[in-house]
Amino acid sequence: MKKVHLLSFIVLSISLSLVLAACSSAPNHSQGEGSNVEGAEFEEELLTFEELILRSDVAIVGEYIEKIEHESYMEKKFKVKECLYGDVTDSEIYLYSNIGTGHITEIDYTYKYGADIYEVGMDYILIMERNQSVMYDHDRYLLAADVFLSENNNEYSLYSQSIDIPTETAVKDYICSIYNSVPHPDAVDVPVSYENEIQEMVGESEYVGTVRILELVNEGKVHNGNVYRCTVDSLSKGSNLNTNDDGTILIVILKNTVEIDNNYIIGFSPVDEGSLIYTQSTDTSVYNVSNELMSEISQSVSD
Repeated sequence: MKKVHLLSFIVLSISLSLVLAACSSAPNHSQGEGSNVEGAEFEEELLTFEELILRSDVAIVGEYIEKIEHESYMEKKFKVKECLYGDVTDSEIYLYSNIGTGHITEIDYTYKYGADIYEVGMDYILIMERNQSVMYDHDRYLLAADVFLSENNNEYSLYSQSIDIPTETAVKDYICSIYNSVPHPDAVDVPVSYENEIQEMVGESEYVGTVRILELVNEGKVHNGNVYRCTVDSLSKGSNLNTNDDGTILIVILKNTVEIDNNYIIGFSPVDEGSLIYTQSTDTSVYNVSNELMSEISQSVSD
């Protein structure tokens, strides 16, 4: 089972999807189809090359394979040829991009997200932030700035300006030296000893309770989750639930899992501290209500 690892862009994606709710009924474009969505303009933080590297989770050398267009975002697929740092176990990765433009006020610089800057079969260095969630069918990677690092053409730029690389220093070595110039927490693989899905749900969830689904707020387009307005009738795990003034919360739940006006036992966690938006915690965190299940959850909580 996969558990949720939420980065800040998920909160942004959900917030944007709420704003764009009126457009949510449009069908997805399949691979090879062009996108009809012009997108929005996003204000971005100005980063130096060093700041970009230190903010990243992973860097690879990847061979560009193809572009995959969706209705409101696009992905670019790369074959992993070398991992410079970070935890990459897949042989292919997907570079995620919104559709729209990024703007940096400090330098009055605007660029297009997902522009066709890569050539199929060519190698590129990608300095990325990694996102994992049960709402995605694969890990997604993001670039935090308009950076272009071509291994084949020896072209290295940030915001369309050449990057100053020390003389006689390989770019890959320079990138790794910056990343390793500060300590990074060691990745700790804690062995999972859950005996069943219920124990995993309880272990991974900040809250477990009986939830009533009131309405569909927005159908997800960036990920495989819908946003529902809900009330929490009772909690088997957790307390001091942060709610709206009317007692409701928003929960992101995997599609085709719940129906309006029905009650479910759900394990969920906030997307961020103090947030009124929550997400189911594992890919099997939604169950029909039953006394037997409530007893099993209570036992798991007490253990």
